[in-house]
Amino acid sequence: MKVAVPKQFQSFLQSSSIDFPAILQQAGIANQLWREELDVSDQQYYQLLSALSDALTDEQLVALSDVNRINAFMPPFFAALCAPDGLAALKRLATYKKLAGPIKFNVQELGNQVQIEISFVYPQQELPRFSILNEQLLILSVLRTGSGKRITPTLLTGPYAYGRLVENQFGLHGDQVTHGNQLAFNAADLSAPFQTQNNVMWQYLEPEFNRQLGEMNSQQQFTNEVKKTLFKAIPSGQFTTQDVAQTLGVSQRTLQRNLSAENTTFKQQVQTVQKLLAINYLHDATLTTTDIAYLVGYVEPSSFSRAFKKWTGTTLQIYRKQLTTTKKPV
Repeated sequence: MKVAVPKQFQSFLQSSSIDFPAILQQAGIANQLWREELDVSDQQYYQLLSALSDALTDEQLVALSDVNRINAFMPPFFAALCAPDGLAALKRLATYKKLAGPIKFNVQELGNQVQIEISFVYPQQELPRFSILNEQLLILSVLRTGSGKRITPTLLTGPYAYGRLVENQFGLHGDQVTHGNQLAFNAADLSAPFQTQNNVMWQYLEPEFNRQLGEMNSQQQFTNEVKKTLFKAIPSGQFTTQDVAQTLGVSQRTLQRNLSAENTTFKQQVQTVQKLLAINYLHDATLTTTDIAYLVGYVEPSSFSRAFKKWTGTTLQIYRKQLTTTKKPV
């Protein structure tokens, strides 16, 4: 996917003392900022979020979470600000978030409460701290900017410590939980009319946004089906090309040919899903290296350890230690 990084946004990053070229290097992404866009895979996007999480202070995170300061045209947030009220804005964010990156918003109306959960496109892979807090703060910024009111959430949870500076932005204490995240608001607060509502502009832009969504949904459709199948097949140990082809109802030759048409291979998809599963399982302290190796399709733990280091550039022990350090309350 292509991620827009316009000159204005690059200038904003520089003014916030954020060394974006160094962050791209840490994430293993080619520096093509002169093109004002990055061409990245979903996994590279995740690596970028992880690098940002490692590099940024909470002051910089907060600066990157204010729609009034970012100085960049982001389709999902513009769509939300054009909405008539907060609830409609949240629904537009959920619909068009994919245009800005492989992250999903799940919006639920539960009585007098509206809850939002944020996840990576592959929910088995937990988002890093920067991503969850940044998205939650951006949602809050959209609601406050649109309504002109200092709306305060009724619930704020996530798998990482929030810290005093971030909690001050929400006006609410954030609860650290083991898994998942939630941001909730009173439905009555979301019914306030948006001062930024712009039906004329929205009627002009909505068809283009929908066209872009349609293009994204049609790209690599078969690859995504293979990935979904592998997420279930690998832990069961039944994930040969024959197993997956049979599940999808195609021949092995068709499986390989369709993947080739989308510029990938079955081996690449297996390794991608194995990595995502491994990272997810490593969050469970009750699982040993041998357990995880088996669950991701490796008979020998030593082979799995070598593969993990090749995938991530670090060892299993160091990665788990980093997880423990990151999740420790402050």
